[in-house]
Amino acid sequence: LPFVSIRMPKDFQDKYPHYMTNLRLNSHRLTTPFDLHETFEHLFEFRSPDPYQSKTNRSYSLFQLIPENRTCADANVEQHW
Repeated sequence: LPFVSIRMPKDFQDKYPHYMTNLRLNSHRLTTPFDLHETFEHLFEFRSPDPYQSKTNRSYSLFQLIPENRTCADANVEQHW
C-alpha cells in the first residue's frame, strides 16, 4: 500500500493527547485504507459530544486504538493481498 503520513496541528496535539497517543500506537499496527476513510469520517463528526462509533465492522478511526492482534481476516482483507 502507499505510504501515508499524518501531521496534526500543535493545538490538536495539546488538546487531544489521547488521540495522538492512539495515532502513534496505530502506526505500528495493521491498518487499511478503510481505516483512513473512517478517520476522515471521525473528523467530520469531531464536534459531536457523543463518543465516535465506527460506521462498519471492518474499519477503525486511527484516533481509536486498533487491536494489537488484528488480523487480515478481522479487517476483511482478502488473502491474495
